[in-house]
Amino acid sequence: MDEAERRRRNLWSQTTQDPVGDEREHLPPVPTLTILGHPDVARVGEQARLPAGSTEVSRLAPDFGSTTRFPLADPFLSRRGVIIHRGPDRVSVTRPPEAAEVRLDGAPLTGAVELGAAALERGVVLNLRDRVVLLLHLAEAHHEAPPPLVGLLGVSDAMTRLRQLVLRFAAAEVPVLILGESGTGKELVAQALHANSARRAAACVCLDMGAVVPSVAASELFGHVRGAFTGAETNHDGAFLQANGGTLFLDEIAETPAEVQAMLLRALETGVIRPVGAQREQLVDVRVLAATDGDLDAMVRGGRFKAPLLHRLSGLRIAVPPLRARREDLGILLVGFLREELSAAGAGHRLEPRRQPWLNAEVVERLALYPWPGNIRELKNVARQMAYGSDETRAQLPASVQTPSGLRGAPAPSCDARTDRRAACPRRGRGAPITGDAAARRGHRRGGPGQPARPPLARGGHRARPGAEQGLALRDHRAQPDAAHRQGRPGAGAVARPRRLRRRPGSHGRPPRGVEGGPAAAPA
Repeated sequence: MDEAERRRRNLWSQTTQDPVGDEREHLPPVPTLTILGHPDVARVGEQARLPAGSTEVSRLAPDFGSTTRFPLADPFLSRRGVIIHRGPDRVSVTRPPEAAEVRLDGAPLTGAVELGAAALERGVVLNLRDRVVLLLHLAEAHHEAPPPLVGLLGVSDAMTRLRQLVLRFAAAEVPVLILGESGTGKELVAQALHANSARRAAACVCLDMGAVVPSVAASELFGHVRGAFTGAETNHDGAFLQANGGTLFLDEIAETPAEVQAMLLRALETGVIRPVGAQREQLVDVRVLAATDGDLDAMVRGGRFKAPLLHRLSGLRIAVPPLRARREDLGILLVGFLREELSAAGAGHRLEPRRQPWLNAEVVERLALYPWPGNIRELKNVARQMAYGSDETRAQLPASVQTPSGLRGAPAPSCDARTDRRAACPRRGRGAPITGDAAARRGHRRGGPGQPARPPLARGGHRARPGAEQGLALRDHRAQPDAAHRQGRPGAGAVARPRRLRRRPGSHGRPPRGVEGGPAAAPA
């Protein structure tokens, strides 16, 4: 068995010792936990690589972070959590009977579940007691993260490689073609390329090629002089002249009309342009970046895009991953967008740590399970709706990610037999919701299915007693047993009516004189 085959079979069984040299590039990915949601949003994005064997995920373990490492440390989590076992070719997640409630991909976890490589590459969402949301996925065992770049947030391996490419390609003076689905942030990549290049002191001009009309394309690209056509009252610098010495970003390059493609090809080949109506050509120094969500190679084969133009634009290529391929970045992106929108609305304090976090863990779980066809642009719109929504319904999420109980605050967790009650279950305030086993027990006492209901509370906070439905006052009801008790005494009447109806001053509830069974009448 050769070395490569041995490493493929032992996919996750390698130790976590720090390798040296080029061995880091050949190590297979290992199971990793990434925090997507936490009451302290500053901890979102922290990761923990799982060693071989069993690891308990609870309040006290494992440690998350890169430089400073801490456990989850949420007081509402149990000290006994789920067990994640990393085997030779698969990972199992087990919830012991004494552990608190856990959801795996939105479904309650009751026993053990085995996860293969396909599930781990996609990522599995763990919701710990509606307090902490984790993503169990595969990640590189060791990598040197490049410095953060403006707009390119994320802890995933895909974003790490993207930032490395941006820093490497920024120094090159060749065109770059940026590929990716709609909403993945291709313009942010172009801005990062310009900001880290030697041209960062000059302008970066963006031109949407899908909006360029062929009749005015020459003026938009190269400019015009005064009097070149009707309405040209002044000189106008086109996109190439505006970006001279800097960067020209051509967005939606696949939407460029055929006539405009020929104009672009000549300008890129010669570096010379002629404004409309000008007598002489001008030399421009422009670095061109282009972006598209279409398949330019297929368009070339279909005759809809010029092959020479594609070769000119794709000196280097960068592929921006979709959001569903980097789900471990969802928490960081969501918190970043929420902080930006809340700060603009003057409500940045909502993200501060509190007993019931404003950002509900159930909402984060649903967002992590959503496929995000609109990618980061759709996530940013959802964050804006959450920030400007009311406290009770903070967002109008897509129907597939709506929470069944709305988007109110996270429910107060129920006490667990093995949980520190002083830390995990503070005394409830008046009006706090009753959930979990406590609600079930209270419902049983008050009259659950098949159980007699307790009588309601009477005025004054006292529970109504038998006889109240006849209109008897509380003091009359308390006097009734005395009258009934006297019925059994010798000489008592056969029937004793309520004292309110027969009572007279001095009678003490006894029948009047002269009535059978009462005292003898006094002689005249």
